[in-house]
Amino acid sequence: QRQLTLPCSSRWVRQTHTMHAQHLLCGLAPGRWSFERQHLGLEASDFNCTRKRWCSACLQERPGVFLGAWSQKLACCCLAHACWLSDRCAACGEIQHWSDPSLDSCRCGASLSEAVIHGASLADLMLAGALIGHTLWPSGKEACFAHLSMKELSRLVRLIGRFGDELRPKKVGKTPNLDDLVVSKELLTSASHLLSHWPTNFLALLQRTQEDRSRDPSLNRTFQPIYKVLYALLLGDEYQFMRDMFEDYLHEHWWGLVCGRNRRLKASTRDHHPRLSLAQAASSINAWPTVIRRLVDAQQIDSATAVSPSGRSTTSVLFDEMAALQVDINSCLSLGAASRALQLSEARVRQLIACGVLPTLTGATCRKGQASWMIPRRGIESLLFECVAPDWNTLTITVKDALRRWHMSAEEAALLVTELRRGRLETFGVPGQLTPIGGALLSVDEVLAWRVQINKQTGVWLSIPQTAVTMHLKQQVIYHLVACGLLSHRLGAFGERLIGRDAIRHFQCTYVSLARLAALRGTSPRALLSMLDARPVTGPSVDGSRQYFFRREDVGVVLLD
Repeated sequence: QRQLTLPCSSRWVRQTHTMHAQHLLCGLAPGRWSFERQHLGLEASDFNCTRKRWCSACLQERPGVFLGAWSQKLACCCLAHACWLSDRCAACGEIQHWSDPSLDSCRCGASLSEAVIHGASLADLMLAGALIGHTLWPSGKEACFAHLSMKELSRLVRLIGRFGDELRPKKVGKTPNLDDLVVSKELLTSASHLLSHWPTNFLALLQRTQEDRSRDPSLNRTFQPIYKVLYALLLGDEYQFMRDMFEDYLHEHWWGLVCGRNRRLKASTRDHHPRLSLAQAASSINAWPTVIRRLVDAQQIDSATAVSPSGRSTTSVLFDEMAALQVDINSCLSLGAASRALQLSEARVRQLIACGVLPTLTGATCRKGQASWMIPRRGIESLLFECVAPDWNTLTITVKDALRRWHMSAEEAALLVTELRRGRLETFGVPGQLTPIGGALLSVDEVLAWRVQINKQTGVWLSIPQTAVTMHLKQQVIYHLVACGLLSHRLGAFGERLIGRDAIRHFQCTYVSLARLAALRGTSPRALLSMLDARPVTGPSVDGSRQYFFRREDVGVVLLD
């Protein structure tokens, strides 16, 4: 503490001070003074040489006494009264300078001790105290910056104090006007917010920075200018704790790649980053890169893709997911191999995949016409059954023949496989060995009874061959009725035409065939056609169809059955 007597002239006389005097001064270093070394490594630029700063409560207790610590630009708090310092007159609002005529009063005559006192938070006081060499944190709970010297801490505050909730600088460098208390207070507040509750607030800043940027594969561009502060402006080992926390954040939240280009990161960070490129992922599980690309396209692997300004796209995947999929990838079968293993046609295998009965890693869509079916072996093994020896008095049929001969739709095939998995239908085969589903034997009577029950319960849609059997018509006739719109239908999973039972009943109530009319009247179709005045809706002479059909209301026929 020193009471200063300033000369009236604004021009300072160059003076030479001993090292002991410099140590006692610890502040208030006018710009025209020259020093070979400042106290505790601080430079003359770290002090406010033109403007006064003071604590009103301190001036009330000791009038005319200005502490040298108050002149440090960033230490803008009074630790004795836990408040912010002042640099303006409370009466007129004018900034007070050392060159003013009076030391403790304004030009307007108001006393500087009458300024309003504003309390400071504990985090701000801790940081401001560390800037002047005072330790305010409790024992055992040292701040993250406790190991920094005054000079190192001052540099840290100048750089990171520019980042805050509302402060997002595009570039960093020297902060102008630090002698202004408003500017230095803002820096101190932002820096104390980031350094208090370490590292929660710092990690939140990194997350906001990453979310505000568009997805970019460059680590440097995404986190600028924080990246420059950590790896270009704060290079000393004393700031390694901030770089370590930044790299820990990258390990958990950075979606992109960390590779040899990121030379400023630690080697351990580059080597153990959890995300891999497609080539690295393929190499890690001994697979082809095209296989990994297919899995990414099929959304079987959680991936992240970004496009650089040059148009180059970068895709990364998680290493943990690759390790989990390694067994499935290395044991996958193609569509043809799965067809042979299950003893089913490839069309039936596609139907089982589409209905969700048979899992697959990649779908039918592929890149550049390449085959992309990847069916895990575990799905194939779930369709292998332990069979019992058949009773030779029982009429049996293989599952493959049952699907083909009875023209089961994709939905019926899926229901049949589900029933077999649940054990509700008994399978026959060679005891003691697993039998593929296509080669398993079923009881004909049991399957037919099951189909009747399913049709009653669920109203399964019928294929055109099944509809022909139900309506006692030829398949060619059903195809024509569907094509001309007289028999409504829908498309199945593979484009097959399916007819509902309601559509069949509606058609039979609305239309009647010429053959049916002739049978009711006991005559031939040709003779009846010449006697009817009604015009057929379809027939050989109308649109080239195989049979004539009339509207029931036109021929006056009531549906008896």
